[in-house]
Formats: sequence, C-alpha cells, structure tokens
Amino acid sequence: MFEHALVAVALGPAGDVLTGCAHRLKSLGTRRLTLLRVAPVDYPMAGAVAHLDEYRDRLEEMARNLREQGPEVETAVRPGNPRREILLAANEVGASLILMGSRSRSRAREAFVGSVTLQVLEETEIPVLYLPIEPDGSGDDAPLAAPCCAMDGPVILATDFSEAAERAASVTAALAGEAGGRAVILLHALPGGEGGTANGDTAPMETLAAQLREAGWPTVETRYAEEGPADAIVAAAAGEDEPLVVMGTRGMGSLRRAVLGSVTRDVLGRIRSPVLLVPEV
Repeated sequence: MFEHALVAVALGPAGDVLTGCAHRLKSLGTRRLTLLRVAPVDYPMAGAVAHLDEYRDRLEEMARNLREQGPEVETAVRPGNPRREILLAANEVGASLILMGSRSRSRAREAFVGSVTLQVLEETEIPVLYLPIEPDGSGDDAPLAAPCCAMDGPVILATDFSEAAERAASVTAALAGEAGGRAVILLHALPGGEGGTANGDTAPMETLAAQLREAGWPTVETRYAEEGPADAIVAAAAGEDEPLVVMGTRGMGSLRRAVLGSVTRDVLGRIRSPVLLVPEV
C-alpha cells in the first residue's frame, strides 16, 4: 500500500525513537524509506550549512541500523523551511507516505503539536502517519517511546461520510491485504444520537462495513458514539490494544486550517496511538 515512506527526522532522542519505528512500516506495505533531516535556517544560511555533514553522518548511521531490518534506505539532508522541504522531498522521491512524530514538552501538548506536523498536514496530498512520542515513565530521566505502527491491533476508521472520510475508507480497504486477521472498528460520532446518521439511518454504516468486508477485512464492527468526534476517537483508541486510527482531513488553505484546528488538532493533542491522516485531494 505505502511502498515508499519519507521519514521526517529530528536529530536527538525523539528522532531515534521515530527511526526506531520506521522498519515496522513493513506492516503497511513499506519496502523503501527515505530519511530526511531538514536544517531550519533563516538568511544567511552559513550556520546551518556548516552542520550538514554532521547531519548526513548521523542519518547514515540511522540508515545502516534500519537496513539490517530489511528495507531499502536512502538519506537526504536539506537546509530550509521544514514544512516546505518535507513536502518538496516527499514529491521528489515519490513517497506514498510521510512518517512524522511529535514530542510533547508540557502538559499543554496541543501547543507543541501545532507546529511542523500540522503545517505539513495543511498542505500535503500524501497521507501522514503520526506517532506521538512520550516519556516512558514518570521520572525526569525516563526514556522516550512511541507506539510503533505494526498493525498488531484493530484499525479504527473514523467517518463522517464526507469526501475526506471516503478517501480514508478507501485507504483502509486497500490495507486489508496487509492486515491478516485484524479487525476494523468503524466509528461514527453523532453528538446526542442513538445510533445512525443525523436522521437515524444506519444504512450508510452498514454499506461501508460491507465494502470493507468485501475488500478483505474479516471482521468489521460498527460503533456509534454520542460524544463529539475528537472525544469519540480518543476514547475508542484508549479502549483498544495497539490500535491504528485512520481519519480523513479535508479542505485546503484556510478551510483546512479550520478543520485541523478543531477535530484533527484535538485528536493529535491527546491521542496515544498512531494516527494515519488521509488528506482529501
């Protein structure tokens, strides 16, 4: 499904955690990886350029470790604006997936998540797999860890039957070949609802569930939630063992920012599971 993944690497402990998860993308069909380090610069560029060889050496060390796990791995170091260079590099190498992680720096996690990751999501047409990177323990010296996406648990497909959700459903259907006997939880949040869409019609959910079964998913469960979409998605993920959340992002420019500023931003600010974000194109 996702043959070639671009991994946006920040050097340091968080970058080590992210690249340590990269070989697990084989569960999504990934066979090739490009590790990208963007050196953020303002004019003049001399300060960042002086460190490029150091960045290349560090990425190559990461690449050697990953190659031992099986995938083909290339590296790239580029100075510039991180958002712009990630998007350019993904298109140039023909990536079908962008892997990004974010480390919280305080309890107000949303403030940090709203940086490069959300900037990329505002403009990308390529799906983004987001991994939350958190301390593995309560002490100040606790090591960082992330929930690597290995398709060991269920896939939670959040839908509101929009065009963006339809593309997310298509991606989920295509993942059936990589999923083995895993299950799909089809989640539709309707605040105050008793089950069904706004008019109480359950047919759209049952139709989508049938399409996923036909695509090859052996088990598809439909769920209706009365809370808002973000609350429903976070709660559903928290209640499962090693889930992968799949959700669509929609709109462009200011419209997409408005959407990302609500449901997606809220989910990414609180979730502790991998999230595959599928943009509407």
